[in-house]
Amino acid sequence: MSDPVILALTWIFLVLHLAVGIVAARGWSTLPLVPFVNAATAAGVLIYWMTQWYSYLIQGAFRSMHW
Repeated sequence: MSDPVILALTWIFLVLHLAVGIVAARGWSTLPLVPFVNAATAAGVLIYWMTQWYSYLIQGAFRSMHW
């Protein structure tokens, strides 16, 4: 992912967190929205970093091989 995409996703999740926090604080919803949003954000972060780590691992493995 490029930097502008990551920046856009960061702002989207920040605004989403604020909106869900307001909805939860005001009591407008009986659903547990905050844990769902936190879990979705955590999953997105883990997926991003897992792809980064695996790409570094694979690139490092191929670099160390002598073809």
